Amino acid sequence: MSPETVKAEGRGVPIAFAAILLGCTCLLARAMWISVQWPMEIDTPLLHYMAFAVDSGVVPYRDLFVTSFPGAILAHLAIIRTVGAGDQAFMIVNLVWLLAVMFATWRGLAPLGRRVALAGGVLFGLIYMHGGAYIALQRDAVLILPIACATSLSLADQRRTTWRAIVIGICFGLAATIKPHAAMGLPFVLWLGAYSESGVSAFIRRTAFAALGFALPLGLAFGWIVSTGGWDAFAAMVAEYLPLHLELSGHHEELTGSARLLHLLKRTLAFGPESAWLIATIPGALIAIGTRAPTDRGRRALRLFGVLALVYAFYPAIAGQFWNYHWLTFEYFAAQLAALCLLDPQRLRVNLALRLAPALLLIAAIFVSDAYDPPGLPEPPTPAMLAAKERMSKRTAYHHRVAEISQFLKSELEPGDRVQPLDWVAGGVHAMLVAGAQIATPFASDYHFYHHVDHPFVIGLRDRFLSEMSATPPRFIVEIHDIPRPKGEGSGEFRKLRRFITKNYGAAKRGQNWTVWEFRAGAQRDN
Repeated sequence: MSPETVKAEGRGVPIAFAAILLGCTCLLARAMWISVQWPMEIDTPLLHYMAFAVDSGVVPYRDLFVTSFPGAILAHLAIIRTVGAGDQAFMIVNLVWLLAVMFATWRGLAPLGRRVALAGGVLFGLIYMHGGAYIALQRDAVLILPIACATSLSLADQRRTTWRAIVIGICFGLAATIKPHAAMGLPFVLWLGAYSESGVSAFIRRTAFAALGFALPLGLAFGWIVSTGGWDAFAAMVAEYLPLHLELSGHHEELTGSARLLHLLKRTLAFGPESAWLIATIPGALIAIGTRAPTDRGRRALRLFGVLALVYAFYPAIAGQFWNYHWLTFEYFAAQLAALCLLDPQRLRVNLALRLAPALLLIAAIFVSDAYDPPGLPEPPTPAMLAAKERMSKRTAYHHRVAEISQFLKSELEPGDRVQPLDWVAGGVHAMLVAGAQIATPFASDYHFYHHVDHPFVIGLRDRFLSEMSATPPRFIVEIHDIPRPKGEGSGEFRKLRRFITKNYGAAKRGQNWTVWEFRAGAQRDN
């Protein structure tokens, strides 16, 4: 492309980009304003309740069976102790978190220009808000902030390499306390970032200092577990239960061997529900290849964001889970690639149409994906609209269930009463959180009882649960009937538990697919 052509096309670029950025920013601001009124849902209330129990004196892992790593519990504990356990306070923290991610993004992309830096944060903000309350401060979302800070720091001033390497290690260590495989991008940040020294020996030195920083948050998190007395239980959970959990697919089916490998390959290549983002990421990557960045930091930023998008595309496969929020880290870096279409026209070897395509396609992907339900469109509705309406109906039923159960518990609970949920993420635990109910056993969910039922560890979990239920029966049992159960040989039934409930409990209140059982006076306290 000749300089005259670039100059001619460049005249209209600022106006077009300003319009795109303004529209996206307005959409994001509106979504952020609305999100303050969102209630928590699905996974988040479960983690919040576990933090609530820990704040009440329960020892994590020992007295409360937790499959999350300590960073997740500590994050929710910090929220509860700082602003309380309410929905609105949680969503305000969610907004503060998003603004912090956007600021770190702006700093990281700054070497490529203000337009790119602003677009990267805004595009990711739209992606994140698009997920709704369902993904608000999910574990995979929380860890994006330290990763974004580490990435930004790696592209900062080239001086003070040693201290930057240590802080980068701390950031990735914080992410690893939530999900260990979140640290998979650390070597690439240490290799591709902007540093005053290059070469293998300099990389090894940076890695050594980063390892020191990485060990610090892990040491503090594990030290917290040791100090509370939960280390042995935590180690047993990691060594014996997590391998079983990792054999479950996203549909809660037990998969092993070649069937699991084939499942991981198919879901990774399909990008699950997030394949729409590829239509923006691929052109963004092509733009990165065709860009003449004027500075070393700019060139390194282009390479780093491109490589990290590729690396974190494999992030969901490591845990074998492919729900929407498992793709968030990939989506974060995909947004940065899409933002490259706003580069200065003098730095590109591509035409205006290709530059505009990523931003326009990414915005289109946001609105045509099956989670968007645009009002006022003519009938007949599309399959995407029907799917969105079905999910909205389920969410409405979920929150109605939470309100009914929590109101009942608030009106009936007396000092010293305890409640046992037979639930996972279908509203029972959430209702206990709202009501401030104390849990009766170490099990805030019953998911663990219904897969690999012949494995000694799961048998031990079942026996422990029944033993504690029999020794000190809770006054109420909150049972959710329509919760998805794991699928596998021997799964789906827990006959001893059903006999215990039938013998000792009567229905105190029923709703749509849920029952609150109450311990009958004079009932036997054994199984």
